[in-house]
Amino acid sequence: MIFDMTQPSAVLVTAAYDHVIRFWEVSSGRCYRSFQHLESNINRLEISPDRQYLAVAGNPHIRLFDVNSSRADPLISFESHTDNVMAVGFESRGNWMFSGSEDGTVKIWDLRIPGCQKEYESRAAVNTAVLHPNEKEIISGDQNGNIRVWDLTANCCSCELVPEVDTAIRSLSVMWDGSLIVAANNSGICYVWRLIKGNQMMSSFEPLHKLQAHDGYILKCLLSPELCDPQRYLATASADSTVKLWNVDDFSLERTLVGHQRWVWDCAFSSDGSTITTDSGELKRENLSRCFKGRSPPSAVLSGIKIGLFLLLGFSCPQRPTIPQVSLGQSMTTWHRTRVCHFYRNSVNQTERIPSVREYRVYRRFGIGFFFKRKLDQK
Repeated sequence: MIFDMTQPSAVLVTAAYDHVIRFWEVSSGRCYRSFQHLESNINRLEISPDRQYLAVAGNPHIRLFDVNSSRADPLISFESHTDNVMAVGFESRGNWMFSGSEDGTVKIWDLRIPGCQKEYESRAAVNTAVLHPNEKEIISGDQNGNIRVWDLTANCCSCELVPEVDTAIRSLSVMWDGSLIVAANNSGICYVWRLIKGNQMMSSFEPLHKLQAHDGYILKCLLSPELCDPQRYLATASADSTVKLWNVDDFSLERTLVGHQRWVWDCAFSSDGSTITTDSGELKRENLSRCFKGRSPPSAVLSGIKIGLFLLLGFSCPQRPTIPQVSLGQSMTTWHRTRVCHFYRNSVNQTERIPSVREYRVYRRFGIGFFFKRKLDQK
């Protein structure tokens, strides 16, 4: 069903096991557009920075839809993957996007020309991938517990980290200024590194902290956005039905958000970090500006979408918007997300695979099972 297409100032997009993609007006909670995606499950949603396109990651394809149109058919289809696409994202100007798949590859797609322009072989199912703010590196995490940094200029894997051998990396998050990266795994642990600008503008990793955030799986970790500074927080969503908020300065627990009855699959901060929306089949919103002062605000729930075991979130809004004021009696109050634009050099050309690695230096940190691998040279 497609509703009135009067374009709202901020848009929330959700998808679930019923194969329906829904567009919600943030200020009123009105679902103004929906369409079915019956050809496969939906693993991930992402909206382009210019809020023109919605990328839908399925199995094994990616479909690109027009956010501002009533059309239910995709504008472009990307077919190169051979298994579930688990990660998708755009660079800041929306000229190209990246994807990670359970087929063990990370791919680069130039939206202006057909086909896959670059491919990197991870050698294990890729669960998560993020773009570094320098837009010259993609960082992926896989089912075997490996974190790999893909240098888009040199077309190679420039760094590999193994926090815990054979413990799947479930989620990655990079601080908006590129200063920190967090990796969450199936053991409920978050590993934190400082990102230090190395030779030729590439990143070096300095182990900072090991955080036992939950007893069960962590399904999403997320660092707070730019406008939250100088306060910086880490949110962790878990299979234990809670979301925890951690102060990044000392990694102390600020608050545990409860109320979900199932696994919490996703979460998202508002653009200024004052609110967070969490997702376990229903959306809950917490006012963090009051929460961090020690008070416990009520939650607002987005009604009408308890339609599957989990939902996937995508969000679009103008740059640095004002958060709409909606009373808790209404059906929806939720979050904003904006992307920080950084200069990049578009080096998308032909498909290349990573070269073989001859030598790694291994550093034992954070106790048993944590390794840091840094490539010294390559053929």
